[in-house]
Amino acid sequence: MFDLQGSARALKDSIMSITSSASASSVAGHTGGTPRWCAPELGNLDRLSASERRRAQTNPAVDIFSLGCMIGEVFLRQPPFAFATTLSEVALALSTKPPFDAAKLAELAPGLAALVAACCQLDPRKRPTINEIAFTIWPRVMIELATAQTVRDRNTSAAK
Repeated sequence: MFDLQGSARALKDSIMSITSSASASSVAGHTGGTPRWCAPELGNLDRLSASERRRAQTNPAVDIFSLGCMIGEVFLRQPPFAFATTLSEVALALSTKPPFDAAKLAELAPGLAALVAACCQLDPRKRPTINEIAFTIWPRVMIELATAQTVRDRNTSAAK
C-alpha cells in the first residue's frame, strides 16, 4: 500500500542526508557532485581565495551547467563527456570542451539543442538564468516538441 506520509518522510530524510553530505564536503573544500555534471569553474577552486571559492560554488550558473548536462543526458541518452573514458579525461575536457559535441546535439530538436548548448557554455556569464529558462526558453522548447509530436502522430495516422 502506498503511504504518502511515509514516502514524504523518506524523501525528507534523503534530502537531509544529501544536504548534510554536501555541506560537509563543502566545508572540507570539496564541491561535492559528480565530475561529469560539475561546471568547469569548479575545477580550479584550489587556485581561488576563500571568498572567490565561495562565490564560485554558490553561483547559480553552476547549477545551470548541471541542468544542461542532465537535460542533454535525458534526451541524448548518453552522459555528458561520453567521449571521456577516465576521470582525468573528464577533468581535462571540463575546461576545454562542451559536454556534448555539436554532431550529437544536432540529433535533438533545434530549440532543445540550443537550450543544452546555452546551459553548457564554458563561460558561466554566457549561461542563461533560471528565469530565462523557465519563462522563455523552456516554454518555447515544449511547444516545439509538442508540435513535432503532433506532426509525427498525424503522419502515423495518415500512413495507416
